[in-house]
Amino acid sequence: MKFLLFLALAVCGMSASAHAAGVRIASWNIANLASGPDKALRGFSRPAIDYETIKNHIHLLGADIIALQEIGSMPGAKRVLGEGWTIAFETRCQQNAKQCNDDNDDIYTAIAYRDGLAGNPSVFQVDELSINHTDECGSTRPIRGGVGVKLDINGQTTWILSVHLKATCKDNSVEPGTQDDCVTQKKQFEVLKQWIDTRPASDAVIVAGDFNRRLLTSSDNIRRDILSSYGTKLKILPDEKTRSCWGTHRFDFPALQAEAKRNNPAFDAQGVTPRIYSPTSNFGIDHFVLINSGAQRLIADQIETDGYYRFEKPGETLKTCTGEMLVQGNRALTFGQSYPSDHCPMLLSVE
Repeated sequence: MKFLLFLALAVCGMSASAHAAGVRIASWNIANLASGPDKALRGFSRPAIDYETIKNHIHLLGADIIALQEIGSMPGAKRVLGEGWTIAFETRCQQNAKQCNDDNDDIYTAIAYRDGLAGNPSVFQVDELSINHTDECGSTRPIRGGVGVKLDINGQTTWILSVHLKATCKDNSVEPGTQDDCVTQKKQFEVLKQWIDTRPASDAVIVAGDFNRRLLTSSDNIRRDILSSYGTKLKILPDEKTRSCWGTHRFDFPALQAEAKRNNPAFDAQGVTPRIYSPTSNFGIDHFVLINSGAQRLIADQIETDGYYRFEKPGETLKTCTGEMLVQGNRALTFGQSYPSDHCPMLLSVE
């Protein structure tokens, strides 16, 4: 397998080890990472080769700190990180029925830093992000919280927070049935801003992760109404020019639609067309949001992995609350699984 990461590092002028006076921060939504191979998490399972692939990618990032999203439990994180890391999960995982020692069929936010990292690192939680969300079927549950590491970078106290905000509300437009998701996501952004505003004025904040929001769009109402108040103190990285996730992959949508139809006769019976999920829909929703980073030199990139795509359960669709196929117009969303993830890792060098 080729790794495009080598090229990305060469273009950005980064070395393979951490800068002596700075820190390299990575962030990656690894997508439904269970505790180990062939174990199902939210209906998906991975062979052992996937864990090795992910571990290799993480090693090549050469990060000092990595924010992780969609991790099932501590064993899965340890498996892909290897030795030499201190790993912390959000409170929800620590307090679930398995106490984060095994999967609980849910996904969590985590962060890890290398043992011996300078700057006196310490872990903190932002439990306020884990607000209650009521879905379209009337079920209420707390959603993902935040966990981070505070340390000194080049003489400035810096708070690095890993987040994974509510999904299905990527931009100003609202898809049918997702209005409640958008309300919940906005509440999370308001909580996030309140948390940032209570940090000491001289401190820097780096929020890393899957925001499920296209914040690079200047007309985005979340960016305009919530984040723009920070003025020149705000930076959102990487920019569009350095993002390449799934950019070289070509999807054979007619073949995927034919496979979905073969495995689900309801498509033809109801005159419905399979709408094939593409990971390219996640372009521009993973970010480093920096506040008060000052004059520090910043280099950011998003790394394209050598991904592949397959159906786990061909023809499976989203369901209504009563169990029927969820049809919007004349199409029904059909999910395949993108490996090693439908997101690509990001890398930020603070020099």
